[in-house]
Amino acid sequence: MDIKRFNRKKEISLKDIDVMPVIDVPRRKNNTPVPISANMELLVSKAITQNFVPVIDDTETFIGMVKRRTIVEYCYEKMKK
Repeated sequence: MDIKRFNRKKEISLKDIDVMPVIDVPRRKNNTPVPISANMELLVSKAITQNFVPVIDDTETFIGMVKRRTIVEYCYEKMKK
């Protein structure tokens, strides 16, 4: 989504955008990551303002993400018990 928006604003050719490092594309929103060891409280606090929460390992390498929906579903199931 950010790449598409950036391309429209700058009118960059597809060839140029194909070789552009992703880090050079300005982000509209910065979703802060949590460590793999994060507890549910931290995930919920991040999900309040983010649609998804990136997860990083001990070397700060991205390993995945948790969607807000998944967090809400987990909390809902816990509440039903």
